[in-house]
Amino acid sequence: MKGETARLWTPMITPTKGQCLSFWYNMYGMTVGNLTIYTDDNSTGSEQLDGAVCTISGNQGQSWKQKCVLLPDSKPINIVFEAETGDGYTGDIALDDVNLNFVCPC
Repeated sequence: MKGETARLWTPMITPTKGQCLSFWYNMYGMTVGNLTIYTDDNSTGSEQLDGAVCTISGNQGQSWKQKCVLLPDSKPINIVFEAETGDGYTGDIALDDVNLNFVCPC
């Protein structure tokens, strides 16, 4: 069903200045949905997430792609990967090699 979501949460971390999140992703299929990355400080104590730091939408082809996102510094956060289904069943979203780095390799 369109709009259903799955979330993957990291443990709470405190990024330092200049630290970034890098990961590889694959989004393939005619009806693939969205991959959104959030940083969340859990200050609301609810399921509502803080603002998105990255959104990737639609078919990105068969090859794996790398993405790097600069993280906010000096406040404890969870990183949340949210995958959302598209219009049909012909789409997949996959993640691999998720790392915290001090220099974005991209």
